[in-house]
Amino acid sequence: MKGKISEIFFSIQGEGPFAGLPCYFIRFFGCNENCSYCDTKYALSGKFSLMTPGEVAGKIKGGFPVVITGGEPTVQTDFLADLVSKLEGRRIFLETNGANSIKRIAEKFDFISFHLIPPPTRGKKEFITEISRVRFGVKIVVERETKLKEIFSIAQFLKNFEKGVLILQPLSSRKRIVPAAAEKSLRFAKAVYPAFPRVFVIPQIHKLLDFR
Repeated sequence: MKGKISEIFFSIQGEGPFAGLPCYFIRFFGCNENCSYCDTKYALSGKFSLMTPGEVAGKIKGGFPVVITGGEPTVQTDFLADLVSKLEGRRIFLETNGANSIKRIAEKFDFISFHLIPPPTRGKKEFITEISRVRFGVKIVVERETKLKEIFSIAQFLKNFEKGVLILQPLSSRKRIVPAAAEKSLRFAKAVYPAFPRVFVIPQIHKLLDFR
């Protein structure tokens, strides 16, 4: 089996609770969404390499953690499962929008970052339940359209899962954090914290450092 891989590279984790951690990144090609703020459009319509799971795993050197990202990795679910088996023994982090079920492999990951695009539908809540056996974060990109009531709804649901955190990520534009989005993220976090203290405001630090 071969999968579509956009790129493999070394950098720091720029998002979420592991921000700053040196990692290898495996970026899958293809996505089921077309987010206006996506900063990796080339993983949707650019070039890609067809690689076997063994070939991809062979590009990872040393004992570094691996971040599997996209595009959207779960668009290639069978290939993702085979790749994870080849990476066994490493710390593996997954970044996903929950396009497809990963129930059979969820426990293979050390951390799952679920990019939830509001509103929190029944299907998205089911995906959270599916990944709740491992440590996970629900990431929401805070932009002009983001509503506090949606954040509250997600936070209330996350109370059911002790391994989950809520991450508010201020919208980025090119290599800067949008000031209005940063202020809004802080305001939302202040409002949500009394009901759900596992809420964090974490920007994309790799953009501030001009890293990939």
